[in-house]
Amino acid sequence: MLSRLRHMKHLGILVAVLGGLGLAQTASTPSAWTMYQYVPSHNAVLPGPSTGYQWTFTIQGNIVGGLALANGVLYVESFDHHLYALDPTNGKVLWSFDTGQVIMTTPIVADGVVVVGSGTNAVLDDLPDKVDWGVLPPADAVYALNAQTGALLWNHVTVGEDMPSPVYTNGTIIWGNGHDVAQAANLQTGQILWRTPLQGVVTMSSANMAGGMVYMVAGMGPHSTLAFPVNTYALNPQTGAVIWKAPYGNGDCSPTVGDGLVFVEGAEQVPGSSQEVNLVDALDAQTGQLVWSYVSAPGYNDTTASNEQGIAGVYHDGILYQALPMSDQFAAFDAKTGKVLWITKTAGPIKMSAVVHQGKVYAGDGAGNLYVFDAKTGAILYERHFPAPFTPSSPVIWGDTLFIATGYHNKPEGTLYAIPLESLEASAAR
Repeated sequence: MLSRLRHMKHLGILVAVLGGLGLAQTASTPSAWTMYQYVPSHNAVLPGPSTGYQWTFTIQGNIVGGLALANGVLYVESFDHHLYALDPTNGKVLWSFDTGQVIMTTPIVADGVVVVGSGTNAVLDDLPDKVDWGVLPPADAVYALNAQTGALLWNHVTVGEDMPSPVYTNGTIIWGNGHDVAQAANLQTGQILWRTPLQGVVTMSSANMAGGMVYMVAGMGPHSTLAFPVNTYALNPQTGAVIWKAPYGNGDCSPTVGDGLVFVEGAEQVPGSSQEVNLVDALDAQTGQLVWSYVSAPGYNDTTASNEQGIAGVYHDGILYQALPMSDQFAAFDAKTGKVLWITKTAGPIKMSAVVHQGKVYAGDGAGNLYVFDAKTGAILYERHFPAPFTPSSPVIWGDTLFIATGYHNKPEGTLYAIPLESLEASAAR
């Protein structure tokens, strides 16, 4: 285990974390954040204060991983190797933790523990029968910290990156990584409970859990010279046994679950062309059978904000809201049938899961535009331009506050914004 003293170098354990935040604020946030975008539908909308907060938090590293809000603390990670715990009302740093490597997971918070994983997509092995992505051991690891103080509880060094977010269930975290494997560990001790070989790496496909199954996507797709197929997997969370796998999705895309379906997005090159299309697929959650599929208009992968090609959708009220980054479009589908309800053109690619709240859909694109769409028609109700593109770090709504991040791909700066929802509408009216 790496020295606790080294990892606590930048640690600021504040009495305010325990007492100064106040019981009312802590009670108005979730007690746990168990997966990417909070729930299987990925609609991270939480009850909270009716008055919105406004602040910015800028650091010397891009913010690509998801956000987590639990027990009165907002957790955010960065390419500057740090996990930050912030006061969600003012953006002040309560404590920080240095992993020594890039972090791109969503912090998972449960039972007084916060878990993050480190790593990048550097290629370690690119062979006909295996692939490894990450930094040479012992660089990449999963870290478990005291959620209130940031003190290191344990770390588990892995072969391969740990960019995808785990899912938490019954005292266990489950995640895929860059070593062609899914694995489970005890949350409190880090003890590995099971490992399941997968065909290809899990790049950014965070685990999802619903109906007693864990879902993730593994494979290479267009990212590698390997001919490994891409598969969406359904695993038994107790044993790791593969319940089914289906040849759909993309290792960058976290599966979305709703209405008994698993939704994934892939990307594929158009034959004889340098252009690509997005493929949106709905699978039966129990069997993996294809229910419907959609192919987007062709276009190019704009990497201004990120390299991601398959983006997680958000399910709400019978509708799948889905970014189509290759064609710079955002779409709404009837979740059961795949019927296109609307498609709206955007100035740049949206590479984040959206959130849906009170008849509006919120998402930011790679051209630096924050959009508020009408959930029924797709009309752009209002938009606001920001000085940098929006990253794959998906937005979270807490009461009347929207949290969302911007930053250029591979540039050493990221900014997290807290924006009152009412200010978006007010600025559009002027």
